[in-house]
Amino acid sequence: MRSAASHPSQSLRLIRRGALALLTSLLFAGSFIAGKYTTVDLGPLTTSLLRYLIASGVLAALMARSPQGFTPITRKDALPIMLLGSFGVLGYHAFFLPACVTPPSPTPP
Repeated sequence: MRSAASHPSQSLRLIRRGALALLTSLLFAGSFIAGKYTTVDLGPLTTSLLRYLIASGVLAALMARSPQGFTPITRKDALPIMLLGSFGVLGYHAFFLPACVTPPSPTPP
């Protein structure tokens, strides 16, 4: 029996998925660090707004390049999408905004 990674294109696909997962983790971790520095000058709400505007632009560009293009949201999917988005945004900001306004802990010399 062949394993999932026995074919070269499948192993390349697995490596790509792992690299994308790592990149996503680094971007999420970096957003907390960047939030610490940008909230000093911009404030936490402005920082969050700018992050979402940049992310929306990048996602719109990626969707425009995809073969499927923009998929319309059906009426049946509208409520679950709004709930997931609301919980995701509120849940993320429950951790992001307090992290932006708390002072960093001092490091030993």
